[in-house]
Amino acid sequence: MQREGERLLGFDLFPDDSLPNTRANLSQYGSTRAVELHTGDTSRLSLDGLRGLMPEGLRLLHIDAGHEYHEVLHQLTLFAPFVRNGGVIIMDDYQDREFPGIEAAVLDFCERDRPRRFVPFFAGANKMYLCERHWAGVYQRFLLGMEAVRDKSRVT
Repeated sequence: MQREGERLLGFDLFPDDSLPNTRANLSQYGSTRAVELHTGDTSRLSLDGLRGLMPEGLRLLHIDAGHEYHEVLHQLTLFAPFVRNGGVIIMDDYQDREFPGIEAAVLDFCERDRPRRFVPFFAGANKMYLCERHWAGVYQRFLLGMEAVRDKSRVT
């Protein structure tokens, strides 16, 4: 899904041999074009530091961070301001019974008032998809227009 001129940014602790494995997986299944992998604890990143890394903002944000409530809420709060208009946030391990803090943090994040409010618009397997409220119907109609999704989903 990477468009011409876009960068793919990855932030992770990358423990043990996961950084070389991540690079190998990107080569095999994705793209190695304009990929930047940043190693470290994202709880130590600042808004100013991220502004320097993402001046153009994000079209897609996938969060698979720590699995405790405070870690997930911090990641959402830190990275959401960089999601561009029409952008999507994908939360990993949502509704995993081993990690109830993820679901609680996502729901609390969606309830907080701020200049831009994100809402869930689609759920699948262990993922929850969020967007700004005014985009939710657009994305739902698009997804329901896809036969593979329409026959296995519903919108309420």
